[in-house]
Amino acid sequence: MNSNFRKMLLVLALFTMLCGCGDEYDMSWESMKWKSEVFGYLTKDGKKYIHVPKYGDRCIFTCTNYNRFWVSSVAITEDGSTVIHYENPDDRRIFKDKTIYVEIESNKMKVYFPPSCAKDRMFEVVVTAGDIFHTFRFMQSE
Repeated sequence: MNSNFRKMLLVLALFTMLCGCGDEYDMSWESMKWKSEVFGYLTKDGKKYIHVPKYGDRCIFTCTNYNRFWVSSVAITEDGSTVIHYENPDDRRIFKDKTIYVEIESNKMKVYFPPSCAKDRMFEVVVTAGDIFHTFRFMQSE
């Protein structure tokens, strides 16, 4: 019986070593890949922004490697001060505000911007598909 107990412990130890307790699962999420229809890009303070014209318009993004994703948070900065920081909305597929409208259907996100009278508006929209996140930065300016 002592021999069987040792064999069982050895098998259990080998199983534990082979399975491991590492973070392989956390690291297995592939980053989100996008096709986009945008107006161009700007750089400010070392950050890259998607340019949105003052007169408003829309941008369309299609995720090519995840079929479902949703809004995690939205931050809106107008004339240098953050006016809204919105996290975990009730309806994670739509975000509405007077300055931005985000709509997600399947693997496509449409972001609408009305005309702006503000000096500059900056938006940060974070989307997620679970344990993977992607941040979109927009700047509405002349």
